[in-house]
Amino acid sequence: MNGYRMLFEDLKVGRTFEKNGNLWVKKSTRTAGIIYPAEHSGRWFYFKHHDLVTIGIDVAEIKKHLSKILAE
Repeated sequence: MNGYRMLFEDLKVGRTFEKNGNLWVKKSTRTAGIIYPAEHSGRWFYFKHHDLVTIGIDVAEIKKHLSKILAE
């Protein structure tokens, strides 16, 4: 996937990012919630400050990538 890698701690709250094939939104300094795929939307998890995440990606690209994985 295209995009830029950065540390979770460097993201501003409210920023969207990709991690492990899911699209997330940062909720606090330690948590983020899944916003795509829809069936997991609303779930949130803790992140380590030094977790690497990807920003600057296209949502359509994520959906295409996930549909390929699910088809396998």
